[in-house]
Amino acid sequence: MPAIVTASQLRTVLGVSVSLYSDAYLDEIINTSEAVILPMLVANTSAINAYKLESNVAYFYTQREHHFVTGQSVIVTGLPAPFTATHVVVDSYDYYFTAALTASNVTLRDIIPTGTATLSGYSAADIYATSAPIESAVLAVSVEVFQSRVAAGGQIEGVDFASTPYRMGRSLTNAVADTRAALATAFSSLAATCYSSVPESPIPPAIVIVPDSPYMEVVLIGKASTKVKINFAITAIVASNSNAGSLDNLEKLIIGILAAMPAGYVVGVVEKPTVLEVGQSPMLVADINVSTYYTQTT
Repeated sequence: MPAIVTASQLRTVLGVSVSLYSDAYLDEIINTSEAVILPMLVANTSAINAYKLESNVAYFYTQREHHFVTGQSVIVTGLPAPFTATHVVVDSYDYYFTAALTASNVTLRDIIPTGTATLSGYSAADIYATSAPIESAVLAVSVEVFQSRVAAGGQIEGVDFASTPYRMGRSLTNAVADTRAALATAFSSLAATCYSSVPESPIPPAIVIVPDSPYMEVVLIGKASTKVKINFAITAIVASNSNAGSLDNLEKLIIGILAAMPAGYVVGVVEKPTVLEVGQSPMLVADINVSTYYTQTT
């Protein structure tokens, strides 16, 4: 069920009758819009990429550092039974937490796509349920989803009977891809292979540009323009052959990335280096948090 707006609100904006488009049909469109917008918002949610059960203790491993503490109720979804449930945190560490769960042992397993762990009562839907800007964003995207469904071939017909593309289309998606491509272009002069998406097997030294969490933060939504903050994680990768040598190579690559950063991109923190095992090749990696702003005008 939709959490931010209702079918009646969308019906009012669209100006359509219930006899033509049922509440169930409009709910489906709103659910699609909320599934696009809500993950972009800041919320007390962490992605779970692995899990196990040992001696009636469930271990949930998070993709990034979480902020759950002992005693909190956490809603876990996207995992097989009996892990998908509401759990009370027993022990909390930077990248995993535990909970009591009586069941047979389960060996450590990765989960693709990732599951989610959300602090009870603090999901994006709960936090932004009464936020007027978020409500406007969901309605705006819902209108575009509705229009793309009913406009044959992605075309609409104006009052002058001239066909034009529907307003949102792929322009925002393409523009966000352009911001990632600009980073890849800026780093092309460095002595490292640059990837604008996650490669199956990166060849070090390498630079990987991927969306960070949250990916997009809505700054402004109006009739004339939409402004979003886009967050990226730039991963610097070098071969891990010796501790001192590998760390020195990683630091040189990070300094090169910072020096080549194009204008308009804001650099945040550089995360601590970690060792990544890819096949039989250990690699030393570190993430650089980078953000930029994009404004789309109508």
